[in-house]
Amino acid sequence: MNSFPVLTLFTLFHGIEILWPSQINRDDYAKAAIHSWDIHQGQNILVSRFHPTLDLIATGSTDRTVIISNWKTGEKVTTIYGAHIAPILALDWHPTVEGRLALGSLDNSASVVELHGLTGPKESVTYDILAQLKVHKKHVVRIKWSPDGKHVASASYDHSVKVFEEQHSSDSGELNYVEVKSFGQEEAVESIVWTSDGKWLIASVRMDNYLHYFETGTWQETKFNMNAAQHDDHVSFTAMDLQLSKDGKHLLVSTDKNRAIMYVTGTPLQVRVFYDVPNGDWSTPRATFNQSGNFVYISGEDKNIHIFDTQSAVKVLVLSGHVSNIRDLCSHPTEDIICTSSFDKTIKIWQ
Repeated sequence: MNSFPVLTLFTLFHGIEILWPSQINRDDYAKAAIHSWDIHQGQNILVSRFHPTLDLIATGSTDRTVIISNWKTGEKVTTIYGAHIAPILALDWHPTVEGRLALGSLDNSASVVELHGLTGPKESVTYDILAQLKVHKKHVVRIKWSPDGKHVASASYDHSVKVFEEQHSSDSGELNYVEVKSFGQEEAVESIVWTSDGKWLIASVRMDNYLHYFETGTWQETKFNMNAAQHDDHVSFTAMDLQLSKDGKHLLVSTDKNRAIMYVTGTPLQVRVFYDVPNGDWSTPRATFNQSGNFVYISGEDKNIHIFDTQSAVKVLVLSGHVSNIRDLCSHPTEDIICTSSFDKTIKIWQ
């Protein structure tokens, strides 16, 4: 791709300053594994998320539990039992309430759990299951809080996205999660993400060449064709994973066809295409940006993490260490650290 015309168009129409290589740190990405744990004692680890403010990480597993541990030391803080009766496929920390966690499961449901005492000794940590949302007909593959924490969205293989609103009872003050919207799709929903300003909920659907943007409040839908040629309505790949850059200006779409595409958020404009990521029809690619947005991490079917420079789209490093499929990949909220979760029973912290 000739990058100069694309970047010029990007700058003119979106007012975003382009930083050239001489102006930015070109080495701010994770380079090696610093910790590795079998935290779920021989069970596949399907999902992991760093806590927004504490040195904690939540991991979900085929053992139907979520474990909260210290990602710096590997020490287990507590285990959440009873929220689900099947493997945990998705989880997300509440953006403002320290101990609140949303979960999605193979048992076709979502839940919200409240942890207490996370900043004290681990013996004092307790939890309550605030809600069990048994509203889907197939497994829940994604769960995401809105940036303000007022809504939580779930995505399911039953071809739907559902949005729940946090509401307090006027009489008892009890917290409830009320379904306020359901979006039906033609095929299974693979991924969802809220834009940084909370204005849009974005969804991707299997065998669908569109990104679906739903405006918060009105829930009106806007669709963007993911194909570079906007007149082309052919479905050539499935968008398996959606991730926003830290500043919210770019949307990274990982596909099941050996490439990932970076778009300007809220448009069909392709800024970069990252090739040579070994993924196919049965893959579960996951990706994230580094803190500056200069690099992206993308997992491959080869059990590795592929790191690309977002300015040049050149692969700069391959992180190796897992011996089985990487099921999830997430980034630390403030540091250039990532975590990978794998079918080899381990999580790895990379820095």
